Amino acid sequence: MWLQLVTAQNPADYKWQNRAVVVFTDSTNSEKFEAQRKELTAGIKGFEERKLVLLHSTPGKFKQYLPMDSGWRDDVGIYDQMLDKEADFEVILIGLDGGVKLRQREILESSYLFKIIDSMPMRQAELKRSN
Repeated sequence: MWLQLVTAQNPADYKWQNRAVVVFTDSTNSEKFEAQRKELTAGIKGFEERKLVLLHSTPGKFKQYLPMDSGWRDDVGIYDQMLDKEADFEVILIGLDGGVKLRQREILESSYLFKIIDSMPMRQAELKRSN
């Protein structure tokens, strides 16, 4: 399943397959994004366990970073549709159902992200099935 993510043409393609952390910045070389990526990369095992992908969205394009780097792709409007227009940095957690589960304008800590996901009903069901 992880390999097919690299072929996703837009973030909506992840629905029902993966949760997504989408980091919005106004440029591809954002220092805030780099800080966010480093924070989340430290929790890569937790990303895999929770079916998470990390996406970076900028005006006109997006890129998947975790679990694999996809290269830049043309944005199909997610930046304009989802970003708070007053923010130059925003992190959004999108659930398996495609719904927004969290929005914040600060660096998202891996431990907090995992705590939120682990409290979700679908994640609880996943944990029960795996035991």
